[in-house]
Amino acid sequence: MVRDIIANKEDLISKDDFIAQRKGIVQFRELPAEEKQALIKECPEYGEIVCRCEGITKKEILDAVNNPLGVTTLAGIKYRARAMMGRCQGGYCLTRIVDILKNEKGLNPEEITLRGKNSKLFTGQVK
Repeated sequence: MVRDIIANKEDLISKDDFIAQRKGIVQFRELPAEEKQALIKECPEYGEIVCRCEGITKKEILDAVNNPLGVTTLAGIKYRARAMMGRCQGGYCLTRIVDILKNEKGLNPEEITLRGKNSKLFTGQVK
């Protein structure tokens, strides 16, 4: 519907490699044991639990970080992958997620924010 509205005002060019439906983030904790084992064999990052409370794997965090929208805030990861939503509220997984963002996006900890520009978590290094 939106495409049709825009097509009335703009000249649109068809893409041959357009993917009409995106693949969602796999919810590892919801899968049966056989599928979990198959995914771990296919991609070992499914075997590394980042958030113990919610059972979120490293691969689920990577999928949230590397999706087309490119989330780099902790709240964005929280809403896309459910990390930091368990009983510890990120006490266990926050440092692991910061490490993933450092490695995947090349961010310094001082650049990582909770929700955006004015919600910094780190101000510098101790050592």
